[in-house]
Amino acid sequence: MIIEEINFKRFELQFAKPFRTAAQLINSKEGFYIFVISSEGSAYGEISPLLGLSRESPQDAEKLFAKIKEVLIQKRIDNIEQINTLLSKFKNFPSVLFGVEQALFSLLLKSERNTYSINNSTGVIGISGLISSENPAECITEIERMTAAGFKAVKIKVGINSVQSDVGLIKNIRDQFGYGFNLRLDANLAWTESQASEFLKDSDKYRIEFIEDPVSGRSELLKLSGESNTKIFPDIFIKSPEDAVYFLKQCSIEGIVIKPVLLGFVNSLRIIDAANQIGKSVVISSVFENIIGRRGLIFLSAQVQNNNIHGLGTHEFLAKDFEDNIFPISNGVIEFNLQNYLNNLDIL
Repeated sequence: MIIEEINFKRFELQFAKPFRTAAQLINSKEGFYIFVISSEGSAYGEISPLLGLSRESPQDAEKLFAKIKEVLIQKRIDNIEQINTLLSKFKNFPSVLFGVEQALFSLLLKSERNTYSINNSTGVIGISGLISSENPAECITEIERMTAAGFKAVKIKVGINSVQSDVGLIKNIRDQFGYGFNLRLDANLAWTESQASEFLKDSDKYRIEFIEDPVSGRSELLKLSGESNTKIFPDIFIKSPEDAVYFLKQCSIEGIVIKPVLLGFVNSLRIIDAANQIGKSVVISSVFENIIGRRGLIFLSAQVQNNNIHGLGTHEFLAKDFEDNIFPISNGVIEFNLQNYLNNLDIL
């Protein structure tokens, strides 16, 4: 296929409720849609860096648009390796890569010359809800709402309050709601090794599915994962496919969490392919993408073979988004179909 035209359109999203990270309170985000027209069709992607997490800002991304057009327009792309080669100069801008690669990869899948074989063209994806509140009462209220809506897993933040408070909250959750859903925890590197050990000694009985990033050191994380019956999944440590493969090859690590907007679309595919070959789990995690980016995450989630519940519930934090009639969430799941994924939206 020959790339004929590329357009960008800015968007801004307000949050219906603030989201608290370890470093800041997020109330809005901005980004860009990219619309690529080729000799064989058209496709969208989403470029939406998140301040405090992404390497680049929206302003950094916007400065690259002229160069992206220069690199791509009138170029022939027939395989994923060519996408990687053409965009190699943008490797330090993963949020930009995610959106551009998403559009190009969709076009590649439409092309008669495509040689990339996807793992799954259909599938059912379970949704994990996300709770950012540090208030125990608010956590309980949100879990009640999410489990009633059929969410298959719920992730809560730990490490903000004391270890004893976190254990008490988890006990309360299991006492009130039972074990009919997966409970995931995210410590965001907040604990020392001794605090993490203190928590882990009591965690088995509450059937925690996994804990993300309990400590800030790679060696400490691996040590804890070897000592604990509760699974520990690295997330923040995964900054490249090489990082992912390193952890996936560790005997004590059963899976990892990745945020594709912080890695790029093609790098995320590579990580998923590596995990599938090794036989480990990958959890796809959203960072408040709009409908276009979220569809990209749905596609990636469908390619994972050893996990069918992914962190795609962050759209609930957005005040307004395009209604997704193609991939609605029904009883906590999304039904994926490749042909529906490749259909365009009338945005630009």
